[in-house]
Amino acid sequence: MIFMAQHTKVPVPKVYACYTHGPIDRDPGDYGGLYDTYIFMDFIEGDTLHTAWDTYDVTTKTRISTQLAGYIQEMRDLPSEGYIGSLDHGPVSDHCLSTSLDKGPLKSEEDFNTALLDTYRKAAPKRHIGSFLNGMLPASHRVLFAHGDLRLQNIIVKNGNVAAIIDWELSGWYPEYWDFAKALLIWGWQSDWMDYVVRILQPYHAEFLMHNMSGQAASYYNEGGPQGQPQPYAYDPNNYQPNVQPAPYPQPNYQQPAYQQPTYQQPAYQQPGPEPKQQYQQNVPESGYTFDQAFKVEKPKWNDLWAGLLLIAVFLGYAAVSGLTIHKYATNKGFNGGGIYDSANDFSLDTNTLVLFIFVLCVALVLSWLYFMGARYFTKTFIWATGILNIVFALATGIYYIARKQYGGGIAFLLFGVFAIICFISWIPRIPFTAFMLQTAMDVARGYGHIFLVSAVGGIVTVAFAAWFSVTLVSIYVAYEPDSSGGINPACANGGCSRAKVIGLAVYVTFAMYWFSEWIKNTVHTTVAGVYGSWYFFSKSAGGMPKGSTRGAFRRATTYSFGSISLGSLIIAFINMLRQACSIAQRQEAGQGNLVGSIFIWILGCFISLLDWLVTLFNRYAFCHIALYGKAYIPAAKDTWTMMRDRGIDALVQDCLIGPVLTMGSTFVAYVCALLSYLYLQFTNPEYNRDGNFTAVIMAFAFLIGLQVCQVFMTPIGSGVETIFVAMAWDPQVMINDHPDIYYKLVQLYPKVQQAVHA
Repeated sequence: MIFMAQHTKVPVPKVYACYTHGPIDRDPGDYGGLYDTYIFMDFIEGDTLHTAWDTYDVTTKTRISTQLAGYIQEMRDLPSEGYIGSLDHGPVSDHCLSTSLDKGPLKSEEDFNTALLDTYRKAAPKRHIGSFLNGMLPASHRVLFAHGDLRLQNIIVKNGNVAAIIDWELSGWYPEYWDFAKALLIWGWQSDWMDYVVRILQPYHAEFLMHNMSGQAASYYNEGGPQGQPQPYAYDPNNYQPNVQPAPYPQPNYQQPAYQQPTYQQPAYQQPGPEPKQQYQQNVPESGYTFDQAFKVEKPKWNDLWAGLLLIAVFLGYAAVSGLTIHKYATNKGFNGGGIYDSANDFSLDTNTLVLFIFVLCVALVLSWLYFMGARYFTKTFIWATGILNIVFALATGIYYIARKQYGGGIAFLLFGVFAIICFISWIPRIPFTAFMLQTAMDVARGYGHIFLVSAVGGIVTVAFAAWFSVTLVSIYVAYEPDSSGGINPACANGGCSRAKVIGLAVYVTFAMYWFSEWIKNTVHTTVAGVYGSWYFFSKSAGGMPKGSTRGAFRRATTYSFGSISLGSLIIAFINMLRQACSIAQRQEAGQGNLVGSIFIWILGCFISLLDWLVTLFNRYAFCHIALYGKAYIPAAKDTWTMMRDRGIDALVQDCLIGPVLTMGSTFVAYVCALLSYLYLQFTNPEYNRDGNFTAVIMAFAFLIGLQVCQVFMTPIGSGVETIFVAMAWDPQVMINDHPDIYYKLVQLYPKVQQAVHA
């Protein structure tokens, strides 16, 4: 323990003194040898992991496993002198050589294997077993430091974190597989602890089987052998008693005394508790299991229900406002015209605007679907095209505005174009990594679940809702906009019209549109995340993908996780409202020729957009966690971000361009829709917009429609990459074991992934 404290950050008790007492005249049946060792050390507050394990959920178990994996890696990184034995060239303290004549220190793994075979032969006196066993034990492993007894009783935890690792008397320099083989031999499969051991320790399945079979062979061939002969390598987790206590070795001042069997730890080696309840993907049926069985949530409940009820209330209010205003619009349709040019309305939005929004919806739908298909079939080109098109479009729009003598808007777009150029140049080194992740997500989408169908359905529902919103928005202006020129709005014949009412209702329905469309987008995202999570964890398992993974994920998203998705969507909707207000104000300032005001508001909008990006990023990874583990919004967000940061996956997220690419693509569609609305107003020149007062408002809403429609269509693509990152953070070993082709390609394109996986 002193050695660990001096050379690593592995948490161990501080040792103050130790001494060995003996020799002791004790009965052969008593525990211990001729000597007892006593250690005076700090008391570590907490519980053994054996006591606490069954009470922990998957998140806590995974966090503890991640911490243990880091400590084990520190031990394995200690410089080795090549011999096999305890510290300071002491003998092998493990009981596997309890009856061997040569306990070392041993110069090589070959010598170690010979000593093991000597122990096996004592239990299997038939000579021919020796050559058989010898062929099972390779001698080509690295010699690394091992704890030697990583069982639950030897790990102290407090508040869901590792407080200390104790019981180091069997530690020393061993072949690199030693801790893994010992952990399985000692504990077996009594609980899901072993499902986490393969994540904590680098698996050496073949070596474990060799030693396990060697021990079984020695026991099987023990016919006619000496009665009472101890069974070598016979670890019984129910009653852990070493067969023979090694004689004490002359110890240096600090290392070895701590590695003798102390008396205080014996009570920990009692019968382990009952097998814990199934928490996650472990112990599922071999075949025929559903999504809910694969990602089982113990005691499921409706999380964040208040947010879900609030969304329903806002939606019902939206429906009431829409029904009332559309009725008024229908009543006065003759006044507002039946097409583009026949309206008598010269003070508010009318049928001309409604036709424009229909065009905007069609353009948004077509461009979004084409963009989605481009991502599906031309992955790498898709990334380059997105960056270049945004640059060209921003610069062209800025030049066009300046040519029209709208200098504020023109300069703002030129600044956006310059910013896009800088961003795109920084992208170039990361494009291969991003293209591979995008291609992986698309390959999974082609082969598993109904991801493309979910994208299409989500996009169509969003288009339908956007159409409803367009009609509602126009109807609000028709129903309540007073005629500022002194005329009378027929809908206001009985009073009740005011500019304040129009603004208030427009803000309300816009907020409702944002919130509901964000909920649609995040429901699509959560559903698709469930499919990708099923692929990551189960596609290479014996039972294959869970049945009905798409339906199961959608059912969870719209029931137990409905409130959590509503809460996350509410936050984004509020930020988007602020961004929308900045967009309208910036265009109004630009239309009035206020250059300074236009640029200032544009900069403010950039900061709000940055906030939107950060919160959206945070949200989307939290929703991946919600899809698989069914937690409430705040705990899911905290757990996911903590795990990704600890694993270093946050660096992968920052270097992957999927989010920025899809955002730029959606922004491109939105700008096309905004430009379409501007050109439409210029060429149709409706009476209500003779002075251009409504141009900024209409362009802003066209931008909003295009942005939301495209984002919903593209959501499944980003969901795939994001879910893979979250799953890698939660269980990186699955990536190595089940998807090695993807892992090694990632290592080739992005070497930092090794640091994340082995963090």
